[in-house]
Amino acid sequence: MEKEVNCINSKSIINYMRAHNNGDCSELLRDLDPEIDSLPDPESFLQDPNNWISTSVISKLLKRAGLILHDERVAYNIAKHSVENSSLGYIQKIFVKAFWSSKKSFEHAQAINDKFNRSKKVELVHKRRNLAILRLHWDSSMKLSKDLCLFNQGIYTFLPTIWSGKPFKFKEECCYFDGAPYCEYHVRWRFQNTVREYLSRFFMSRAMLKDIIAEQEKDKEIIEKKYEEVNQLNVMKLRGLNRELQIRKEELEKALSEIKTLKGILPICSYCKKIRDDKGYWNQIESYIHKHSEAEFSHSICPNCLKKHYSELFDEYEPEATELDK
Repeated sequence: MEKEVNCINSKSIINYMRAHNNGDCSELLRDLDPEIDSLPDPESFLQDPNNWISTSVISKLLKRAGLILHDERVAYNIAKHSVENSSLGYIQKIFVKAFWSSKKSFEHAQAINDKFNRSKKVELVHKRRNLAILRLHWDSSMKLSKDLCLFNQGIYTFLPTIWSGKPFKFKEECCYFDGAPYCEYHVRWRFQNTVREYLSRFFMSRAMLKDIIAEQEKDKEIIEKKYEEVNQLNVMKLRGLNRELQIRKEELEKALSEIKTLKGILPICSYCKKIRDDKGYWNQIESYIHKHSEAEFSHSICPNCLKKHYSELFDEYEPEATELDK
């Protein structure tokens, strides 16, 4: 599975579904991707901001959410819900808050975008006192859907609420998913937003500190859980390795036992070349070797024996003298 979208996005979808579907996410999360489906707890994976998933998976989640809730604009509403309810990961949230204003956030739009996904490039075409024009250049090699555009519209519209401002006035001039080469967003904000953002700067440090403490407590629980999972995985791997080593040991001991049988002094008849085994029986040499090793025999005739026993055939083949001396 490609790592194209941060799981903070899938976490927003799950949180929204729990709030609007009586806490039930079973239909939302089934058969998403073989890699995710094989996990012991797919939901925890999809809510961990340290994980990344493909655009195919996030598009599937948004589409299913819309079908389950019968809402064509569910992606937009999920984004609105995630911003207003602080569903951003604390690293991403602090990163956004650090810019402290709408204008600053647009200047660093690409850096903010990269914290959430790798599916597009964000171009700031124009910025003046109360207007910004953005173009989203989507990666055509990825599996994308219009729901991703709606999700971004929701994020950009309600972004100023992070700084205690009012939502932006938002308009999409053209859309990549309707055939345009990119999505173009025109975003306007009120003068009151600038005042609110300026005042929020004086309270930002304290607010950010509270966020850090709260989120670090959550991260502590996640780290403890992951440590336990890693520890269990190591125990399972160790058991598997021990079983494998035991099998290899037994195979090696068996092989060594067979090799030892053919070592030492073998009693062999000087005339017929039969070998005496440890029970006192005399065996043909090929029978003895076949019994005590994995060797197989195919019978032929050497030049000397051919000349001795089949002289009439020997003259026809005329083997070289060097072969006769062997």
